[in-house]
Amino acid sequence: MGAVSGWKEIAKYLGHGVRTVQRWETIGLPVCRPHGSSRTCVIAFTEELDAWLHAAPLHSADEVAGLKAKVLALEAEVASLKSALEEERRLKKARRAASGL
Repeated sequence: MGAVSGWKEIAKYLGHGVRTVQRWETIGLPVCRPHGSSRTCVIAFTEELDAWLHAAPLHSADEVAGLKAKVLALEAEVASLKSALEEERRLKKARRAASGL
């Protein structure tokens, strides 16, 4: 059974960032902490990591990330449209004020 130790090695093996695999621990990523070690010391067995990856709903996480990106883009578009509308209202108000002189 192959093993990787430390968050950097585990992240490199999985092809993701350290913080990402640390978050995955909260949803069941199979890592072990040697008895008496600090919270940051971890090891993992490659066969268990592979099995977890194949069983985990990571595709759903990717879909959520894609949807979040779309929401952010739509929010930016709404902000841009609001800004354009405010500018149009400001110009109309200025025209009315200029024609009333």
